[in-house]
Amino acid sequence: MQDQLLSFFSLDSVTTTRSEQERTSSGFLYPLPVPASPIGRAPTEEEDRFRLAALGSRTGIWDWDLVTGNAYFSPIYGELLGYPQDDPAPDSRIADFEARLHPDERERIRDIHIAHLENRAPYDFEFRIRTRSGTYQWYRNRGRAFHDTAGRPVRMLGTIHEINARRRVLEELTQRERKFRSVIETAASVIIGINLDYTIFEWNTEAEHVIGVKREAALGQSYLSLAVPAELREEITRRIAAAFHGHPIRNYEIPVTPAPAAGATSGNVATPILLWNISRLLDAHDLPSGAILVGLDITERKRAEQELHQSRRLKAVGELAAGVAHEFNNILTPMLLHVENVTAQLGDRPGLQDDLAAVDRAIHSAANLVSRIMQMSKPGNEKLELLRLSDIAGETLQFIHRTLDRRIRIETAFDPDLPPALYNRGSLSQALINLILNAKDALVDKLDKASEGGDPAWVPTIVVGTRALIAQPPATATASGKPEPFQQLYVTDNGTGMSTETRQWVFQPFFTTKGPRKGTGLGLAAVWSFVEAVGGFIDLESRLGHGTTFRLNLPRRTQSEEPAGKKPPGKAQPAAPANPALGRQILYAEDDDFVAGAIGAFLLRQGFVVSRQADGLAALRAYEAEPRRWDLVLTDLNMPNLSGLDLIRELRRAPRDYRGKIVVFSGMISEEAQQQLEELGVAAILSKPLLPQALRDKLWEILTPAEDAWDI
Repeated sequence: MQDQLLSFFSLDSVTTTRSEQERTSSGFLYPLPVPASPIGRAPTEEEDRFRLAALGSRTGIWDWDLVTGNAYFSPIYGELLGYPQDDPAPDSRIADFEARLHPDERERIRDIHIAHLENRAPYDFEFRIRTRSGTYQWYRNRGRAFHDTAGRPVRMLGTIHEINARRRVLEELTQRERKFRSVIETAASVIIGINLDYTIFEWNTEAEHVIGVKREAALGQSYLSLAVPAELREEITRRIAAAFHGHPIRNYEIPVTPAPAAGATSGNVATPILLWNISRLLDAHDLPSGAILVGLDITERKRAEQELHQSRRLKAVGELAAGVAHEFNNILTPMLLHVENVTAQLGDRPGLQDDLAAVDRAIHSAANLVSRIMQMSKPGNEKLELLRLSDIAGETLQFIHRTLDRRIRIETAFDPDLPPALYNRGSLSQALINLILNAKDALVDKLDKASEGGDPAWVPTIVVGTRALIAQPPATATASGKPEPFQQLYVTDNGTGMSTETRQWVFQPFFTTKGPRKGTGLGLAAVWSFVEAVGGFIDLESRLGHGTTFRLNLPRRTQSEEPAGKKPPGKAQPAAPANPALGRQILYAEDDDFVAGAIGAFLLRQGFVVSRQADGLAALRAYEAEPRRWDLVLTDLNMPNLSGLDLIRELRRAPRDYRGKIVVFSGMISEEAQQQLEELGVAAILSKPLLPQALRDKLWEILTPAEDAWDI
């Protein structure tokens, strides 16, 4: 049969002995006679109707005798190829059917012929063939084979008609489909198409990325079960049903259910939040056929909004803490000064001196506590100091241990030989507090579970330790630099531990496993920021169910200072000067009578002459009354009528042009105010509570001429 087909395509069996009249009347291609009615009989009505229908529909008819290999093509077939009946082409011009086929079509059409003749497969295909003009045009060929009583195909009949217009429309639609598909696939929004039964028929690349399900796996699935949290399915079903009925949904904010990663648990998979717009789809009869869901991933925007909300809340807490600390400082300052005054007046009375010393220690302890609160409310504002890591860790433990669950045992492993290094006391203390609180939460969780049946021998424990080490940060592990000296602060607990996924996210801001109202997710992020800022690195070890260890590896950096008491070479040590305070005039502005009374009395005992004014405006008027009188202006910042900062501006401004010394003290000074004070040439900025010795030394230093300075 295949040989017969090839013979047909090569037209080896076609005879060409007919006359020109026969070729013209019977068609263009093959020399079979035109089927006709019996001689002398006119065409029947049915035959005439068939002929007119073929002419009217521009349908070519072909008839192929599979036994002889001869074929007939109607005149319209020639016209479809560009050969009108009144201008027939030579047989050889159009006889070679195979030669006229587009090269890409030949193998395919051979296969169609074979499949139809051998297996009776449908014979309906579209193909391209070369016309008289030399261009290729599209046609549709449909036919059927007829078989003899033995089942052998003996004849084929069929039709052919031109489909160029339809193919152009189809190609245009295909191109539009490609563009539409490109838009969908490159869109930054999730695009999902669903049928009326909520099964998915469209699922773009962004949906794959956000929800974590491949297109192939999503198609045909129920949207509700695949991407909607169970608790929201009823509400979302109701909203989509409204969209089906012509009520589009605009800017509807809901989460989607992401596909968990391999080995992840539901608690460790972040839930994307999308802003949805839902509109119905209509079929060709303007009836609803489904809906298109377009979702914009606003997870990061919501996170940013939450961060802003949290930062504002933390800022408010910090400002409140700073304000409370400021008020405490105003109380502690006169207490310290009065204790110093009473101690000086008691003389040699050991019993009372011991009692006053105990009071003084208690006030200093309270002052240190307030100082820590101030540092934590504005971490990073204080300067670096040479501090011992073990000392800071011990002080922090004393500060926080009363807030911990009494069932938790605290152990320490401090290296007493660690040398001092440059640290920010407040930031380092806050980092340690965050680690201890994180360990406490893990232990409390395990305690709660243990109460339901756990190891009775287990004791919840936190270990805080310090040690020295030589290391190289991971970021420079491949560099040629040598390892550097580090100091390590570590916190270990035997609590619940962390999964691999939690460890990957634990330092991200606002990531928390504690649930709403149980944590902000900022503690460990702050620890990471602190360690990164000082050039250190963190080691984290954790086993789920066994505990966690955080190791803060901090570079050991020191100041370059002259040894204490060492004088510059070639310069003699001057003699101690007389008391520089005697008779010096101080203009003192302070609105708090309690503080003013204590500081004023202290200054008087040092030999100063003090004029105390109740606010900045009163101090300005006192200066204007006697502008040449004052050796020093001492002012608080936070005062009514005229603040300390405004007072200094007025004093420095023409026509007053005060160029004398100005000292500022306050329990709360912002970075902006501190910068402005430095620009105004303030000699010193002292923080409350004012320690008597520190206040006296600073005033002496300011009022002593440089040539009279001496080493203490």
